[in-house]
Amino acid sequence: MLHELKIDEDLRAVTVDGVSIELTPREYDLLAFLAARPWRIFSRDQLLRQVWVSRSERPRPATVTEFVHRLRAKTEGSVGSPRRLVTVRGAGYRFESGERPDRSPSLAQSGAHLSPDATIVSVDGIIHYASAASLKLLAANDSEVVGQNFFTFVGPASISAAIIRGVSIITGHSPRAAKMWILRADGVEVLVEMASMPVLWREQQATQVMMWALDCDHSVSQPNNVVQQYG
Repeated sequence: MLHELKIDEDLRAVTVDGVSIELTPREYDLLAFLAARPWRIFSRDQLLRQVWVSRSERPRPATVTEFVHRLRAKTEGSVGSPRRLVTVRGAGYRFESGERPDRSPSLAQSGAHLSPDATIVSVDGIIHYASAASLKLLAANDSEVVGQNFFTFVGPASISAAIIRGVSIITGHSPRAAKMWILRADGVEVLVEMASMPVLWREQQATQVMMWALDCDHSVSQPNNVVQQYG
Protein backbone atom coordinates (compact mmCIF):
# COMPACT_ATOMS: atom_id res chain seq x y z
CA MET A 1 0.00 0.00 0.00
CA LEU A 2 1.33 3.44 -0.97
CA HIS A 3 1.07 5.84 1.97
CA GLU A 4 -0.20 9.42 1.60
CA LEU A 5 2.71 11.85 1.62
CA LYS A 6 2.27 15.59 2.23
CA ILE A 7 5.00 18.21 1.97
CA ASP A 8 4.36 21.62 3.56
CA GLU A 9 6.89 23.96 1.98
CA ASP A 10 6.21 26.92 4.28
CA LEU A 11 6.84 24.85 7.40
CA ARG A 12 9.38 22.53 5.72
CA ALA A 13 7.34 19.72 7.23
CA VAL A 14 6.49 16.23 5.94
CA THR A 15 3.69 13.92 7.03
CA VAL A 16 2.90 10.34 6.03
CA ASP A 17 -0.73 9.29 6.57
CA GLY A 18 -1.10 12.31 8.82
CA VAL A 19 1.90 11.42 11.00
CA SER A 20 4.75 13.92 11.17
CA ILE A 21 8.06 12.58 9.87
CA GLU A 22 11.30 13.97 11.26
CA LEU A 23 13.77 14.79 8.51
CA THR A 24 17.13 16.50 8.57
CA PRO A 25 17.34 19.76 6.58
CA ARG A 26 19.23 18.04 3.75
CA GLU A 27 16.81 15.08 3.68
CA TYR A 28 13.94 17.54 3.34
CA ASP A 29 15.72 19.46 0.57
CA LEU A 30 16.33 16.28 -1.42
CA LEU A 31 12.75 15.01 -1.01
CA ALA A 32 11.21 18.40 -1.87
CA PHE A 33 13.42 18.82 -4.94
CA LEU A 34 12.49 15.41 -6.39
CA ALA A 35 8.81 15.68 -5.45
CA ALA A 36 8.56 19.05 -7.23
CA ARG A 37 9.77 17.35 -10.43
CA PRO A 38 7.85 14.04 -10.56
CA TRP A 39 8.93 11.39 -13.07
CA ARG A 40 12.07 13.29 -14.06
CA ILE A 41 15.29 11.31 -13.69
CA PHE A 42 18.25 12.92 -11.94
CA SER A 43 21.72 11.45 -11.69
CA ARG A 44 23.56 11.53 -8.38
CA ASP A 45 25.89 14.24 -9.71
CA GLN A 46 22.91 16.36 -10.77
CA LEU A 47 21.34 16.02 -7.33
CA LEU A 48 24.60 16.97 -5.64
CA ARG A 49 24.77 20.10 -7.74
CA GLN A 50 21.10 21.02 -7.31
CA VAL A 51 20.55 20.13 -3.64
CA TRP A 52 23.99 20.41 -2.09
CA VAL A 53 24.40 23.93 -3.45
CA SER A 54 27.62 24.98 -1.73
CA ARG A 55 30.73 23.50 -3.31
CA SER A 56 32.45 23.44 0.07
CA GLU A 57 29.83 21.09 1.51
CA ARG A 58 29.27 18.92 -1.57
CA PRO A 59 29.97 15.29 -0.64
CA ARG A 60 30.68 12.24 -2.78
CA PRO A 61 27.94 10.84 -5.09
CA ALA A 62 27.56 7.81 -2.81
CA THR A 63 26.14 10.15 -0.19
CA VAL A 64 23.08 10.71 -2.38
CA THR A 65 22.39 6.98 -2.32
CA GLU A 66 22.62 7.02 1.47
CA PHE A 67 20.16 9.92 1.73
CA VAL A 68 17.70 8.23 -0.66
CA HIS A 69 17.81 5.09 1.49
CA ARG A 70 17.08 7.18 4.59
CA LEU A 71 14.13 8.88 2.92
CA ARG A 72 12.72 5.56 1.74
CA ALA A 73 12.90 4.17 5.26
CA LYS A 74 11.21 7.22 6.74
CA THR A 75 8.53 7.88 4.11
CA GLU A 76 7.81 4.44 2.66
CA GLY A 77 8.93 2.05 5.37
CA SER A 78 10.79 0.03 2.75
CA VAL A 79 14.31 0.48 1.44
CA GLY A 80 14.38 -2.61 -0.75
CA SER A 81 11.05 -2.20 -2.59
CA PRO A 82 10.45 1.54 -3.04
CA ARG A 83 7.30 2.72 -4.79
CA ARG A 84 7.90 6.47 -4.70
CA LEU A 85 11.65 7.20 -4.59
CA VAL A 86 12.65 4.86 -7.39
CA THR A 87 16.07 3.93 -8.75
CA VAL A 88 16.44 4.06 -12.53
CA ARG A 89 19.29 1.66 -13.24
CA GLY A 90 22.30 3.36 -14.80
CA ALA A 91 20.65 6.80 -14.73
CA GLY A 92 19.74 7.94 -11.20
CA TYR A 93 16.55 8.49 -9.23
CA ARG A 94 13.05 9.78 -9.82
CA PHE A 95 9.99 10.56 -7.70
CA GLU A 96 6.89 8.73 -8.91
CA SER A 97 3.65 10.50 -8.09
CA GLY A 98 0.21 9.43 -9.27
CA GLU A 99 -0.32 8.39 -12.86
CA ARG A 100 2.64 8.64 -15.17
CA PRO A 101 2.04 11.46 -17.67
CA ASP A 102 1.17 10.39 -21.20
CA ARG A 103 3.75 11.01 -23.88
CA SER A 104 1.71 13.66 -25.65
CA PRO A 105 2.78 15.24 -28.95
CA SER A 106 3.11 18.66 -27.33
CA LEU A 107 6.02 20.45 -25.76
CA ALA A 108 3.97 21.27 -22.68
CA GLN A 109 3.57 17.56 -21.97
CA SER A 110 7.30 16.98 -22.41
CA GLY A 111 7.89 19.50 -19.64
CA ALA A 112 10.51 21.50 -21.54
CA HIS A 113 8.78 24.87 -21.24
CA LEU A 114 8.28 24.31 -17.50
CA SER A 115 11.95 23.65 -16.83
CA PRO A 116 14.17 26.46 -15.47
CA ASP A 117 17.15 24.66 -16.99
CA ALA A 118 18.78 25.24 -20.38
CA THR A 119 16.56 23.03 -22.54
CA ILE A 120 16.52 22.30 -26.28
CA VAL A 121 14.15 20.11 -28.31
CA SER A 122 15.29 18.85 -31.72
CA VAL A 123 13.67 16.73 -34.45
CA ASP A 124 16.04 14.80 -36.71
CA GLY A 125 18.85 16.95 -35.38
CA ILE A 126 17.14 20.28 -36.18
CA ILE A 127 16.35 22.49 -33.19
CA HIS A 128 12.63 23.28 -32.84
CA TYR A 129 12.63 24.81 -29.35
CA ALA A 130 15.19 26.57 -27.16
CA SER A 131 14.42 27.85 -23.67
CA ALA A 132 15.54 31.28 -22.50
CA ALA A 133 18.16 29.63 -20.29
CA SER A 134 19.58 27.69 -23.25
CA LEU A 135 19.78 30.86 -25.35
CA LYS A 136 21.70 32.56 -22.56
CA LEU A 137 24.04 29.57 -22.29
CA LEU A 138 24.64 29.64 -26.05
CA ALA A 139 25.03 33.44 -26.12
CA ALA A 140 22.48 33.57 -28.94
CA ASN A 141 18.95 34.70 -29.72
CA ASP A 142 16.06 32.50 -30.75
CA SER A 143 16.49 33.07 -34.48
CA GLU A 144 20.15 32.02 -34.28
CA VAL A 145 19.30 28.70 -32.63
CA VAL A 146 15.88 27.48 -33.75
CA GLY A 147 16.14 25.90 -37.19
CA GLN A 148 19.84 25.12 -36.79
CA ASN A 149 21.38 21.65 -36.58
CA PHE A 150 22.06 20.75 -32.97
CA PHE A 151 25.63 19.75 -33.83
CA THR A 152 26.32 23.37 -34.76
CA PHE A 153 26.54 24.00 -31.04
CA VAL A 154 28.60 20.95 -30.06
CA GLY A 155 32.30 21.50 -29.45
CA PRO A 156 34.70 19.55 -31.73
CA ALA A 157 35.99 17.43 -28.85
CA SER A 158 32.46 16.22 -28.06
CA ILE A 159 31.13 15.51 -31.57
CA SER A 160 31.79 11.75 -31.40
CA ALA A 161 30.17 11.42 -27.97
CA ALA A 162 27.18 13.47 -29.14
CA ILE A 163 26.68 11.19 -32.14
CA ILE A 164 26.68 8.13 -29.89
CA ARG A 165 24.11 9.81 -27.63
CA GLY A 166 21.97 10.61 -30.66
CA VAL A 167 21.94 6.99 -31.78
CA SER A 168 20.92 5.91 -28.28
CA ILE A 169 18.05 8.44 -28.26
CA ILE A 170 16.79 7.24 -31.65
CA THR A 171 16.49 3.72 -30.25
CA GLY A 172 14.32 5.03 -27.41
CA HIS A 173 16.92 5.14 -24.63
CA SER A 174 17.83 7.95 -22.24
CA PRO A 175 21.62 7.85 -21.89
CA ARG A 176 23.06 8.84 -18.54
CA ALA A 177 24.12 12.45 -18.08
CA ALA A 178 27.62 13.22 -19.32
CA LYS A 179 30.08 16.10 -19.59
CA MET A 180 30.10 17.71 -23.03
CA TRP A 181 31.67 20.75 -24.66
CA ILE A 182 29.13 23.22 -26.10
CA LEU A 183 30.15 25.79 -28.71
CA ARG A 184 28.48 29.15 -28.12
CA ALA A 185 27.46 31.48 -30.93
CA ASP A 186 30.45 33.72 -30.13
CA GLY A 187 32.87 30.81 -30.59
CA VAL A 188 33.54 30.24 -26.87
CA GLU A 189 33.41 26.62 -25.69
CA VAL A 190 31.61 25.86 -22.42
CA LEU A 191 31.79 22.61 -20.45
CA VAL A 192 28.31 21.42 -19.48
CA GLU A 193 26.61 18.40 -18.03
CA MET A 194 24.09 17.15 -20.58
CA ALA A 195 21.06 14.95 -20.07
CA SER A 196 19.00 13.72 -23.05
CA MET A 197 15.73 11.87 -23.44
CA PRO A 198 13.36 10.87 -26.26
CA VAL A 199 10.11 12.85 -26.37
CA LEU A 200 7.29 13.58 -28.77
CA TRP A 201 7.09 16.96 -30.50
CA ARG A 202 4.05 17.67 -32.69
CA GLU A 203 3.56 13.96 -33.31
CA GLN A 204 7.20 13.48 -34.24
CA GLN A 205 9.93 11.58 -32.42
CA ALA A 206 12.21 14.20 -30.89
CA THR A 207 15.10 14.65 -28.48
CA GLN A 208 14.95 16.85 -25.40
CA VAL A 209 18.34 18.00 -24.13
CA MET A 210 19.00 19.72 -20.81
CA MET A 211 22.33 21.39 -20.04
CA TRP A 212 23.95 22.74 -16.90
CA ALA A 213 27.17 24.79 -17.05
CA LEU A 214 29.66 23.09 -14.75
CA ASP A 215 31.29 26.31 -13.59
CA CYS A 216 28.04 27.63 -12.09
CA ASP A 217 26.33 26.89 -8.79
CA HIS A 218 22.61 26.18 -8.92
CA SER A 219 20.09 26.94 -6.22
CA VAL A 220 17.17 24.74 -5.29
CA SER A 221 13.91 26.21 -6.54
CA GLN A 222 10.55 25.11 -5.25
CA PRO A 223 7.04 25.76 -6.63
CA ASN A 224 4.67 28.17 -4.92
CA ASN A 225 2.18 25.58 -3.63
CA VAL A 226 2.01 25.63 0.14
CA VAL A 227 1.30 21.94 0.54
CA GLN A 228 2.00 19.16 -1.91
CA GLN A 229 0.12 15.90 -1.46
CA TYR A 230 1.09 12.57 -2.97
CA GLY A 231 -1.38 9.75 -2.55
